[in-house]
Amino acid sequence: MLKPNEIVHFYEVHDPISARVASQTGFDFGWVSSLCVATSHGIRDSEELGPEHILDTCLQLSSTSNLKLLVDGTNGFNSIEKLAYLIKRLEKIGALGIVIEDKAGVKNNSLQTGAQIGATEGDFIEKIQASLALRSRMLIVARLEGLIRGESADAVYRRARAAHEVGADAIFIHSNRDCFDHIQEVCHSISGEIPVIVCPTTYPLPPSNLLLEHAIRGVIWANQGMRAAIRAQLEVAEHIRKYSSAPEEGLMSMKELFQFMDYEEISSLKSRFPRI
Repeated sequence: MLKPNEIVHFYEVHDPISARVASQTGFDFGWVSSLCVATSHGIRDSEELGPEHILDTCLQLSSTSNLKLLVDGTNGFNSIEKLAYLIKRLEKIGALGIVIEDKAGVKNNSLQTGAQIGATEGDFIEKIQASLALRSRMLIVARLEGLIRGESADAVYRRARAAHEVGADAIFIHSNRDCFDHIQEVCHSISGEIPVIVCPTTYPLPPSNLLLEHAIRGVIWANQGMRAAIRAQLEVAEHIRKYSSAPEEGLMSMKELFQFMDYEEISSLKSRFPRI
């Protein structure tokens, strides 16, 4: 899946509509984000979110799209039972892989302000080993949050090396900084030993040739679609509430909506099979 001379782009999907958007705009790979799944359920990306929310979303996505899903497994929900529950069921519905992060303690979003508690290397590596033992074919991706916790690039590299040595299929390097430099430093140390995935939420993404030079094989667009959708709906709702009329611009026409949802398929079937 992560090939030497290609970069795979994962677009965030949290319901069948976002999956249809991803598919119709040319994406083959989807990222099932704990933040966006939680938001779509009207809850916070915290202890309010459980593996059942992730799994239910993946079931909907797999039944309504052909996207290859990379799934946010957070830190395994602090439980071997919940980790096993999630991995075994994701395998059955054909998920591409799961991402496990090196965090401990009460769940919170990585980009929230406040302290982020890191798992010890031993605890994290054991969680990666457990994930590898549970899977039969899914990718196991080790997500490293050290840069967010203020750790050095060298410390993040050492943990990446440890995860690679026990069999992790790829490394996801997360950062909340506004530039790519620290990720580039980690990748320079990795030197192509293992595929790297990045997530440009707070920093601009460098050109593809620079990504390939640093063994970056995957890019996750983790929440841009959700953030755009919420802003657009707020603007429309505020306009209607204020003016008692719908805005003239910015709305999809009804014709475009029917095209987006492929109503023509049903019309064609009715023409072909009029007795049903």
